[in-house]
Amino acid sequence: MDEQRIEAYLNLTNALILNRENEAEFDKIWNDNQELLIDSGLWQTMFQETQRLASADNQDRAKFLLKMANYLKSRDYTNFLIELLRAAAESMVDSKVVYPILEKNLDKLDNYFANILRNWATAKFSKEEADVAENIAINSGHNIIPVGWVKRQRNPTKTYICICWVSLLPRNLLLGKCNSIYFSRLLFCISS
Repeated sequence: MDEQRIEAYLNLTNALILNRENEAEFDKIWNDNQELLIDSGLWQTMFQETQRLASADNQDRAKFLLKMANYLKSRDYTNFLIELLRAAAESMVDSKVVYPILEKNLDKLDNYFANILRNWATAKFSKEEADVAENIAINSGHNIIPVGWVKRQRNPTKTYICICWVSLLPRNLLLGKCNSIYFSRLLFCISS
């Protein structure tokens, strides 16, 4: 991150903190700074600033900023998940489309993403009828992180994300032919 960008993050952070109790002004600042709000650098800077505020005994401000940073981080990761699912579905899981999205977001393939994925899948599967859930599981199970990409990465966290996905599938679907093959391919990639 360049210093000018960090300064913009800090200015926005301070403006949000100072206007946290003035709803109209807070909303105006929020709406006027959408380009910064979609940037992962902002929530990372907010987490750092939260630590600084907490150590300076500004607990109210630190608590508010931590809530904002967590919200923005969650939104950032959820947007990545949606982008990944959409690209996979629209491209029929074309590696030329899906792999660059994964490569661009390597920093997001972590335990936090695994939790976002788990929450999304749990909510999605619990709302659907069994046959619809099976279709979602089979299609997005292959799409979310292609096995070939995991094999190239050799990263335990990314492998864990894939295992989390498979573990979220409804039990009756794990016995199905398609998911058994997917799970077998995943285990082969992990062990090789």
